[in-house]
Amino acid sequence: AGYRLGDKYMKISQNPKEGVVNKIQDAVHRCVYVHSQSLTRQNIVDMVSRIRSSKVNLVRGYPSALYVLADYIKENNITDIRPKAVTTTGEILFPYMRALIEEQFHCRVFDAYSGEGGANVSECSTHESYHISAEYAVTEFVSGDTKIEGSGEGEIVSTNLWNYAMPFIRYNVKDIGVISEKDQCICGRGLPLLAEVKGRDSDILVTPSGKRLIVHYFTGYFEYVDTVRQFQVIQEEIDNMTLKIIPNEKFNPQSRDKIKNDVSTYIGDDVTLNIEIVDEIPLTRSGKRRFIISNINKMDKD
Repeated sequence: AGYRLGDKYMKISQNPKEGVVNKIQDAVHRCVYVHSQSLTRQNIVDMVSRIRSSKVNLVRGYPSALYVLADYIKENNITDIRPKAVTTTGEILFPYMRALIEEQFHCRVFDAYSGEGGANVSECSTHESYHISAEYAVTEFVSGDTKIEGSGEGEIVSTNLWNYAMPFIRYNVKDIGVISEKDQCICGRGLPLLAEVKGRDSDILVTPSGKRLIVHYFTGYFEYVDTVRQFQVIQEEIDNMTLKIIPNEKFNPQSRDKIKNDVSTYIGDDVTLNIEIVDEIPLTRSGKRRFIISNINKMDKD
């Protein structure tokens, strides 16, 4: 992404960072650390203000948080935020998120993925694939009990080579990855390639009829709904789901009815869909934002 040690950068995180050692580390690395447990309107204003005043070379954070900031920047016609790059990690970076962040930050987005104890997986400047850091972890892909060779899609299984305290051996984090059909990236690095990270199997909702609802439908649908700021779908029971919506000033009863009709049609008539208008959608304890949540255990799904 063009970063060099010593470049001033900003890290936006929902996790608090305390202690003298952390402050010294940030000072040495020239890191402007921004902590915000929730993305309230005032927090968004404060974070955008700090980005503008800090003049950092790089901004790093979760895709959903940076997308919300980009939306605010666009809404308020702010044009002087121009870092050299934005790096994202921790969540799925959907295409519509990437497009808005790049448009409003006036730079490219470099996405990355890492499971606990696994290899870091990062985009290079070509943005054609994700490079798997094979130097410090063995990465496999499995479907059930079968290891996938060559291209294909499967659960990511990692064996860490550098954790001397407690090594993870063939640790399955239940994230789904798509192996690239390319043998090598044109950048010439020679590392194994991943085409896409699809998220976890818990990011799938299942209806009584067995229909599987993936997160990509909901993110793709709401990309073109200009009356909603944020959304979240929660499945508490096999035949009951709640769609939480944070509306904007364009939202009205007609748009609510259209959203309910469209989403209900996709879900199917064997599930009751409830629309809930909220002011805030809580983050997880790790500070991430979940688009869909299934509170039905996998045994019930199967």
